[in-house]
Amino acid sequence: MSNLELKKKELFDLGDKLLERFELLKFDRHDKRFVFNPTFKIDLSKEGLDKLIEEHKDITKARNIKKNDNRYIFLSSEDYYTENKETLELGQLLIDIRHKLGEMYIENYSGVEKLTVYREKDNIDFANIKPDRITQKGIYWYPKNGYCGWHTNSNKKGRRIYLVWAEEDDKSFFRYLDKDTKEVVTKYEKKGWQINDFNIEDGDNLSWHSVYSNTNRLSLGFTTNRIIIRDE
Repeated sequence: MSNLELKKKELFDLGDKLLERFELLKFDRHDKRFVFNPTFKIDLSKEGLDKLIEEHKDITKARNIKKNDNRYIFLSSEDYYTENKETLELGQLLIDIRHKLGEMYIENYSGVEKLTVYREKDNIDFANIKPDRITQKGIYWYPKNGYCGWHTNSNKKGRRIYLVWAEEDDKSFFRYLDKDTKEVVTKYEKKGWQINDFNIEDGDNLSWHSVYSNTNRLSLGFTTNRIIIRDE
């Protein structure tokens, strides 16, 4: 077993421990503004995407469009969980998962959070800057018929890493628009843990993507970006 395969196994083992404590998340710690509705329907076809692009040009967040985001969104602050006795172990697991991903995706990862701020006007070659930190961006639960509709996240460029668990084989997927072929690509997910990893861009090279699930699906989102401040 390679070093990367070993780290992935350790990561998925941490994920299993998190699942055992999922009920602590499930019922009272989701963002009450975004409540799952099993009756909602979504069009994630290429034709549906073309209509959205024609009408909106860009959709930075799925929730910016009515009925385009249908899932539970949990509080993702590690401090919130570690500061509460009931969820202390859950919070530590979230930290351990983040550090394990840091070991997998960041060269010479130290486990110490660094915050390096750049400005676009400094003419830095951002594409070649190596990330030095990993940050948790969200915890999401998709019940059956849960989805996150077409969007781009173009307001927050950088690498996205999602640790995903699906209860059943081939009943959930990550879908994206291939930037070269302009065709829609669907990645069906297997039962258990897996990683979805992709880059977010802006301008003329938007990273359109979406998610659908017809089974219970848990997703933990992370980014490895340094902080970039846009020019005013």
